[in-house]
Amino acid sequence: MNTKLFRDYVRGTAALIVLIILPFLQVFSTRIAPLVLAVAGLFCVAAILLSGKPKELLFSRKSLHKIDRVIFAFVVVSFVWAAISMSWALDPMRGLVRILSIAMALWISWLLAAQLKKLPVVRIEIVFCMGVVCSIVALYAGLWYLRDINALQELQHQRYDYNRIAVGLSLLLWPLFLVATRNFFSTIVCLLLFAGSCMGIFTSESETAKLGLICGVAAGLIASLHSYLKKAIFVVIAITFLAMPFLVNLIEKMQSLVLPEAFTQAGHAYHRLQIWKGAADLAFEKFWFGWGMKSDRILALSGAMGEHAEQAGFSAKILGPHNLALELWMNIGVVGMLFIAGVFVSIGFKTYETKKHIFAFVGMQVTAIVMFLAGSGATVIQGWLLAILAIASAMCATLGASRRHT
Repeated sequence: MNTKLFRDYVRGTAALIVLIILPFLQVFSTRIAPLVLAVAGLFCVAAILLSGKPKELLFSRKSLHKIDRVIFAFVVVSFVWAAISMSWALDPMRGLVRILSIAMALWISWLLAAQLKKLPVVRIEIVFCMGVVCSIVALYAGLWYLRDINALQELQHQRYDYNRIAVGLSLLLWPLFLVATRNFFSTIVCLLLFAGSCMGIFTSESETAKLGLICGVAAGLIASLHSYLKKAIFVVIAITFLAMPFLVNLIEKMQSLVLPEAFTQAGHAYHRLQIWKGAADLAFEKFWFGWGMKSDRILALSGAMGEHAEQAGFSAKILGPHNLALELWMNIGVVGMLFIAGVFVSIGFKTYETKKHIFAFVGMQVTAIVMFLAGSGATVIQGWLLAILAIASAMCATLGASRRHT
């Protein structure tokens, strides 16, 4: 048996799983994304073991050079501090599960990128574009078939959530711009796919996907003008994360000036701001070290985070702060947030410089950050969103690497 050919089949299977099979499975359950990513990771592990190079399972000096050691160092220190915070966390086991899930998503995305780079890039581009088409079909199926069927509301929320598919698609769009650099035909195809995806996203009810996509496009265009602007974008993001507890009241005042009074007094955004105010208060209570990893969930369910929401006429029991910066502030305090800010700044200084690539890289990163920052759900660090981000990052790394010397 040709071992090299078999390894390529294994790698190709991993690509098919995350890019073609996943969009179809989302029709039945958007929460299946983490499981699909894990299965693809197993195929990558199998390909590495078949190659007889088990050391590729771990970060080597060569791979660290590609990732950038400064970024890697800040990420590792952030994880270490999060692990230390479990010693005073309200629920250490829940914190451990969250740390391990984030670490696993990062590791599998790195494995995917490393293995997919070894396949012919044209095949990866074709499979990726087919996957985007599948995601578009799944999104429009939800928009056309499930939106107005009241009898299927429970099914829509528990299984087929087209808004979650809109969020995932807004992340998966960015590698299209790396495919589009091949030739005129690929440019036309990718622009059509991008336009069709945007129409679906803006037709959906996912405000998070819309906001993330708009900010991502704006950031990508700004970064394309000059590399210094790219660095400035990530410095601003770092400052925003550090200052978030202090910004909540300012955001509330700005919202009242920009949005209609009826919306600000009774709308979804008003409710979200009351939750943010409660989360900011708790962050200030444990300013330096935080409450411990994943303590935000217990504080939210206990009603401690919902004081402002209750005064505004909403329930005091909520699921989480609905804001990544505040969630991190509550869990790891200002010490941990300094490490997180270091991750953002180092990414800004490392992101690939070529203008035809920088739009895709910066756009995807900012889209992800905005969605995590203003996202909704029990926690904004959700498994399905982490899985989609891992896949999008792996595709950007794979397709971007094939273009850097062309």
